[in-house]
Amino acid sequence: MNSTMDDQIAEEKPLAPSITLTEKTLEYLKSAAGWTKFLAILGFVACGLMASGGLLATIVFSFVGNEMDMMPFPPVILGLLYLVLAGVYFLPAFYMYNFSSKTQQAITLFSTGHMEEAVKNIKSYFKFVGIFVIVMISLYIVAIIGMILSFAFFQDGIMEWQQQSIIQ
Repeated sequence: MNSTMDDQIAEEKPLAPSITLTEKTLEYLKSAAGWTKFLAILGFVACGLMASGGLLATIVFSFVGNEMDMMPFPPVILGLLYLVLAGVYFLPAFYMYNFSSKTQQAITLFSTGHMEEAVKNIKSYFKFVGIFVIVMISLYIVAIIGMILSFAFFQDGIMEWQQQSIIQ
């Protein structure tokens, strides 16, 4: 498979100005690959713990049922939310791990194909994280607007209630 990937790269025409990786650059890449592998493994462990906690919460809350009157929604939803979040957090860890593995293989084998795959994975990681940040910022903006509007309506309701109390 390695030779096939290298053959595919060899068939592509290199850009007119080419890039040469120096020993120092390879050293930096090797160090980055080690750290991203460490972070990816921590991400996998966190996803596993989150999924386990979500599964446990789903099971426990399904037995508790709607006896928890303090929540405006079925408590099982919390467990399911954790399961979904574990799936969402899995992707960045997966991209980081692939970047790390492919970079280490590229350095060891001097393989352009592996290096291209490594760069593709780190691009996917940053693209995913960028989209995730945009979505989260959008949700925060919507939540802040919702809180401001609900506070404004709540204040109007208190004013009306106080005026009705004074009239009576």
